[in-house]
Amino acid sequence: MLTVSWHDDEGGHEARVTNAFTRLGRSPEADLRIADASVSRRHAALSKAGEQWTLRDLGSQNGVMVDGHLVREHAVEDGDTASLGEVALRFVFSVHDSIGLDKGTNQEEAIAFLQHRPGSVAMSASDVAEGKVPQSAAQQSGANDEVTGALSQLAAVARALIAATSLRALFERTLDVVLENTPVEHAFLLLHDASGNQLVPKAGRSRDGRSGGFPISQSIASHVFRRNESVLTLDAPDDPRFDGESIIAQNIRSVMCAPLLNHDTTLGVLFAGSTSGRIALKEHHLHLLTVIANLAAVAIDQIRLRERIEEELLLRSRLTRYHSPTLVDQLLASSQGQGEMPPVEREVSVLFADIVGFSTRTERMAPAAVSRLLNGLFSELVEIIFSHEGTLDKFLGDGLMAIFGAPNDLPKHACRAVECALAMQRRIEELDVREGSTEPVRLRIGINSGTVIAGDIGSERRVEYTVLGNAVNVAARLEAFVAQPGETVIGPATQAALDPHLSTEPLGPQTLKGIQEAVLAFRVAP
Repeated sequence: MLTVSWHDDEGGHEARVTNAFTRLGRSPEADLRIADASVSRRHAALSKAGEQWTLRDLGSQNGVMVDGHLVREHAVEDGDTASLGEVALRFVFSVHDSIGLDKGTNQEEAIAFLQHRPGSVAMSASDVAEGKVPQSAAQQSGANDEVTGALSQLAAVARALIAATSLRALFERTLDVVLENTPVEHAFLLLHDASGNQLVPKAGRSRDGRSGGFPISQSIASHVFRRNESVLTLDAPDDPRFDGESIIAQNIRSVMCAPLLNHDTTLGVLFAGSTSGRIALKEHHLHLLTVIANLAAVAIDQIRLRERIEEELLLRSRLTRYHSPTLVDQLLASSQGQGEMPPVEREVSVLFADIVGFSTRTERMAPAAVSRLLNGLFSELVEIIFSHEGTLDKFLGDGLMAIFGAPNDLPKHACRAVECALAMQRRIEELDVREGSTEPVRLRIGINSGTVIAGDIGSERRVEYTVLGNAVNVAARLEAFVAQPGETVIGPATQAALDPHLSTEPLGPQTLKGIQEAVLAFRVAP
């Protein structure tokens, strides 16, 4: 494609010549009208034969001048300048400067787009993946030699990009591939930030190894992102598609840009170019950049998916320690697999239980036997907590702490906590009877309800999901200082929230260690 630029009485102009015969002159009927008195009405013509453009004088008054010499005709070369009268025309051979991509364009289609352009050697996507290049391709010249080399590397590129273990490693490898296979001076990868609806640079590199301080045209990048269209411009400041002022201010010259398109989602753009001047970017460079961008988009999507799976597995592992499998599935669905549980205020009921008499029972037992016994008791109690939709907060020596109402909302959490406590008391009695123990084990349980802070608490190296607040402290003191073996004692907020079938008897105000005001306590009837 031939581009002609000039300045006349009406200002600066740039025109792309598409007709095989194009007339140049001052006449309004001219295909390229040049508004200058020194230019004849029918001054010259551009004609194309094969791939060669020729400029011919049509008998003009002031003639056609090239390199200071009047000529009747001239074979136009890239970058030539010719004068029609007093007007200088500059000729530039550009390339097909855009590639439209459908939302459904995938890796194989992008590779095929590169392979099947005129004069190239057809190959299947599987051939590329296996690194096969036909021998006949090596015999081609010019751009085809570069394309052959690029195709030879696509298998390695695909493996390197898709095998990247992190987004940072993927970004850096993508830039390496662009700089290794195109003549651009610098390359950038930008991802779309949905929250701010903007393209954010994630990695940048120059050919000399620098990693920052290079200009990016948001006008060009946004154009590519919105239209899903790979573009190339050899003279960005004069390209009417983009914001010329900002491009001139940043001294941007030749640019290629391709969307990171995977299936129906555009993830961002791959941007490459120069600031020192016009560089020899060709059509096959744009095709190659498009393929690299498609491969990178697939790899980005795979890494993000892998990270989400890893986060969900980690969160599931954490949640399984505290919740029943059914509740874990519900929490994962509601949290969309997020790995963090930030602290929030919640209304909950907190249960503390301590195994009374365990130490006496295990005085003469071997440590391994003590561990087996305690694990067996805890396994029974935890299953009861899960069956009442409670959350296991932590084990405390030969005791435990459970929460009802966090992290999931739980209607009637006070009733669930008390019913859970009664079921735990019955289960411990049943185990004693079954084993015929002469040293019975009993539970001492304290429950209190109120507002707490619930979420991940801890340091950068270790965090645990737990609850904090006065309601927690009261429940712990009721268990430690008020409840007797085999009893469940609750606070006033819990008692007020119970259903009628759960009966209690008052124990009066209780002075609890570390609690300033006396607390009304109630014993739950078995």
